[in-house]
Amino acid sequence: MTVAGGALGWIETDRVSEFSNKSFGTSVSVTQNRMVVGGSGAAWKYVRDGGEWFPSSERLYPAARGQTTNVATDNDLTLVASWSSTTTYDGDVRTASLVGGRAVAVAGDAALIATEAEVYAIFFTDGAWRVRDIIIRLAFPSVAVSNMVIVGGEGEVHSYLRFVDRWIERDIVYHDAEGFGLAVALHGPYMVVGATEAAFLYKKRFEGASIGWSLVRELSSPIRGDAFGASVAVYGDVVVVGAPGRPDLAGAVYVFDTASDYEKLAASNARPGDNFGVAVCVDSRTVLVGATGLDAVYTYESDEDTSSSKKTTSPSTSWHAIVGAALVLGLVAGLAVVAAARYVRRRRQKFKPTSPTMADVRHASDDFDVPVATIEVESQPPTPTSRQTLAVTEVTEVPSPTKLFLNATVAVACTFSFEPPPLVVASPSGEDLGSEEDEGEHPV
Repeated sequence: MTVAGGALGWIETDRVSEFSNKSFGTSVSVTQNRMVVGGSGAAWKYVRDGGEWFPSSERLYPAARGQTTNVATDNDLTLVASWSSTTTYDGDVRTASLVGGRAVAVAGDAALIATEAEVYAIFFTDGAWRVRDIIIRLAFPSVAVSNMVIVGGEGEVHSYLRFVDRWIERDIVYHDAEGFGLAVALHGPYMVVGATEAAFLYKKRFEGASIGWSLVRELSSPIRGDAFGASVAVYGDVVVVGAPGRPDLAGAVYVFDTASDYEKLAASNARPGDNFGVAVCVDSRTVLVGATGLDAVYTYESDEDTSSSKKTTSPSTSWHAIVGAALVLGLVAGLAVVAAARYVRRRRQKFKPTSPTMADVRHASDDFDVPVATIEVESQPPTPTSRQTLAVTEVTEVPSPTKLFLNATVAVACTFSFEPPPLVVASPSGEDLGSEEDEGEHPV
């Protein structure tokens, strides 16, 4: 599909620059309100306050300085990679120095480091980051990680699922497009693969213990030679593709949704050679674009949350929601029927007042399946104004769900299923504890 029009409402809100560093913007990564930017020999951290970004710390340096850095961040964790080494940071504290790489990715306790010829799997175990193994050997691989791993290169994309601390290959996607796999991105059910002058959007499908990918859209640019597909990113329903351009072009970035709309982004001060789009990143409402020719990173904001959970509901989620709603409605209906039946029974008993007997009390206790206390009942003629006096004389067994404290004497609370005349409850000391005048169930 060739982009041909439309708009999604992304607005340029800020620009951060490091004019003393000619490679600033080579890579960029964002998590929540924190951004990390790679450049020559170092990385820079920023925090978002409102719609603006501000430096948050000193520069982060890999073990070997003077080399172009690639960065990845997830919450407080940051990886800064150069050709000779990769340094991990927890906040601003350096925690480990690992094998060098040309690309990195991290999610939770799993990370990837890609060199010119292989991809290393890194896991955080026993309080430290450790290289687990080499999961694949490819020339100039690209990597992405979430709850799974994808590795692109040499015209193919490999998918891996995690089993404890190992990544097991489960699928390979092939395509004859030139440069297929030179850039990859992964989020939720979607995968984006960059190629020379093209990008491909796939959606994940599960096939038993394995996975597969279905092609959703093929994207391309109307401008030949603009390096469309050199960088890609995806978050929720938003797909971002960089086209840093030829030397006579300033570069551009195209933002798509997973349907058919798109928007073209360009620097407000664009000029040829900007390399605008050499690096891209996206989160729930922000698109970040690196422009090494301007030593800058541009930020674009959207008023809408781009997370797929805000816009779409998966079929499985919808099915569970329907079943859950049906169960709740069924429970409510059942309770309503029971309540109605009890109400009718009480109304009928209202015109046949009788004095409670021990048999009545024991019958009522059957609803709780607990022993009852021995209760002495002083009966009087069953008249509408008669008053019944009950005194607790002995407690044979006290189950915890039905304890009731009366002047430090524990009694069993029973619920009567009929409506007796008003009762007066007395403590063992003979003190009058008041009367029950309301209709309905009477706990004693």
